[in-house]
Amino acid sequence: MEEVKAGTAEVYFADGSHPTHNTKTGRGWIRKGADFEIDCNSGRKRVKINAATRAIKPEHLGFEISESVNAQSTQRMCRDLLKKHPGKKIYFVCDNARYYRCAWLQKWAANQRIEFVFLPPYSPNLNLVERLWRLLRKKAINSICYETYDKFRSGIIHFLENIKVEYKAEVRRLLSLNFRTVDNTSVHLAQTTSV
Repeated sequence: MEEVKAGTAEVYFADGSHPTHNTKTGRGWIRKGADFEIDCNSGRKRVKINAATRAIKPEHLGFEISESVNAQSTQRMCRDLLKKHPGKKIYFVCDNARYYRCAWLQKWAANQRIEFVFLPPYSPNLNLVERLWRLLRKKAINSICYETYDKFRSGIIHFLENIKVEYKAEVRRLLSLNFRTVDNTSVHLAQTTSV
């Protein structure tokens, strides 16, 4: 984070998500004895999203919708981040998915200004993008019936493309650099010595 403050680096948190085109219920209040109906479908197709959110300004999001979240889509996203921040080192914080650990991707990254930082296993609480997926479900998926897969996909893309306009304050509040650890204490990233 010292490098980010000095203007020589950027930190991005990355993850893939695969929401299924199917109606999911969220939370809500309903009067006892009353019915609340929501249309549904039997869609099984998924929208495959590979995304990276900037640590300091999380509404600055890079994402790709593709046929598969894999090493190739990750490399394309990394290339976009390198173009977006010329001359700066990119710290790419991610989980231990096989496509992030792919040997040829790691070899490629070693010759770039990008460094993969792997989170400990089973620690989604340390990845900011996981909070973004929760907001995506709340705003664009839960309790909304999309009649067709194309409308479902468009709803997700609309959310991702309009984060800076429609959800900036909420994203900044939710995707802060405060992390809850296993012993139920909160730690701010600035208090730690490493990402």
